[in-house]
Amino acid sequence: MRNLPRLLCAAGLSCLLTLGASAPGTADRGASDTSPASHVTEAVNERAADVRSIISTQTSDQNTADDVDPVWSEILNSHAEQLRQRVADYASSYQPPEQPEDPEDPEPSPDPEEEGTDDEVREETEDQPPSSDDHDTDDDAGTPDEHTPAPDDQGQAPDAQREDPIFTTNPSGPVNCAEVNCVALTFDDGPVPNTRAVLTALEAVNGRATFFMTGHMAAAHPLIASQVTAAGHEVANHGWSHTNFTELTPEQLADEITRTADAVESASGVRPRLVRPPYGATTEQINRQVGGPMIMWDVDSRDWATRNAAETHAQVIEQVQPGSIVLLHDLHASTAQAVPAIVADLLAEGYHLVTVSEIIGHGADGQVYRRGMSP
Repeated sequence: MRNLPRLLCAAGLSCLLTLGASAPGTADRGASDTSPASHVTEAVNERAADVRSIISTQTSDQNTADDVDPVWSEILNSHAEQLRQRVADYASSYQPPEQPEDPEDPEPSPDPEEEGTDDEVREETEDQPPSSDDHDTDDDAGTPDEHTPAPDDQGQAPDAQREDPIFTTNPSGPVNCAEVNCVALTFDDGPVPNTRAVLTALEAVNGRATFFMTGHMAAAHPLIASQVTAAGHEVANHGWSHTNFTELTPEQLADEITRTADAVESASGVRPRLVRPPYGATTEQINRQVGGPMIMWDVDSRDWATRNAAETHAQVIEQVQPGSIVLLHDLHASTAQAVPAIVADLLAEGYHLVTVSEIIGHGADGQVYRRGMSP
């Protein structure tokens, strides 16, 4: 076991075990002892006991080989990381207790003859820190003031802020996106239960969108797929199971596109013409083989990465331009939560919420589109 000290050092526990073994009994410390040192000692003792137990079990045979099993290293490193995290947590949350004034040693009353002028007193007062009445007490620490909005722990998007919105609902009827500002919201990887919340948000403002469905999801949720088309939205092809088209043979690709189109049509009643390759991965050969317009995007909401409604909303509003095609995923609940604020802000800025076919002017087969028409 000559290598044990070296291993413990690598795990960050060598000196901590010594401290844990020699530390005074922490069970006897007073309830008011909340300093980081006391919590560190407590954490060290707990981790030291765990490690000693491991060592005791593994070294019951005194003839154990010099090299420690790699599993030990993983276990000890795990304990070290837990200890470091606990110490960091205590250090960040520690608040030193206020020291009470000593009643036996009151401050002497100032000599009236030695008091400064009014200006000097005013300057001294301005240099003093604010009284404890200006700060939260331990009982109400972390409670927002009445004038401070509470943090949104759900990551939901904020309400639309524009005071003079151009639109509050989507204008009805045909639209020429070469003459007015349009944006096409697109939702990938559904249909799923979250799709219903997206449909509700769009219905509230009479908005239209395009849903790029995977074949296996359309087959699994045919009722939701039918609700998409019944609400007047566009359905499109996103492959059967989100497989990278560039990794398929021509025969496999043909099957992928056809099976998906069949499933979407069976579920929704409409055969999709538009195609979006998963991951945006395609080639000229794939574009020609697929046949329909290949739809990319110029605004990536990154909802797939952040899974946060507020960040999804911000990404869309900050990047959108007339003619934008916006990438979203109704697969994520956070995206569904972001949609009401997204559509409200887009309408307020004067955008028409349209389908991809509307914004690209129907589109040519085999052509790749990253954005649509604009004035």
